[in-house]
Amino acid sequence: MNYSVDFSYYHKISTDDSMSNSKHLFMKNLENVKKMMLQCVVINWDGTLVSSSHMIHEAYLRTMRALQFQKKWSFENTLRQSGSPPVEIFSDPSILGKKQIGAIAKEFFYKRLEDIRKENPELLQLKKGAIELIDWLLSTRVIRES
Repeated sequence: MNYSVDFSYYHKISTDDSMSNSKHLFMKNLENVKKMMLQCVVINWDGTLVSSSHMIHEAYLRTMRALQFQKKWSFENTLRQSGSPPVEIFSDPSILGKKQIGAIAKEFFYKRLEDIRKENPELLQLKKGAIELIDWLLSTRVIRES
């Protein structure tokens, strides 16, 4: 019998008030997983173990500066767009107005993102609970240190 446990849900709760509730739900889900006989665990890296939101935000800012986009783009704007492909964002008239340049901006965005990954790896942030999850998986020998 196969089971699926979605830990990625917990990264979407971001306010301080709900963070303790998020951790509680995460740990409760982890306790349920501990009761299973696991043979394989597949974890989505970004959004589960780490967050690249700050890198993505910086790539949006660099792209918009290069395109001479004058509207202020906040970190909250980046979080609201999470999961949307950049080509859609740069083609959305409600965001860029008449300046719809999806494909060109997309290429520029991904180049900037790659540059940021090399220049500022510290912008990649470890998610709360990631170490505990990895430690638990190591303790159950589902994953092994190499």
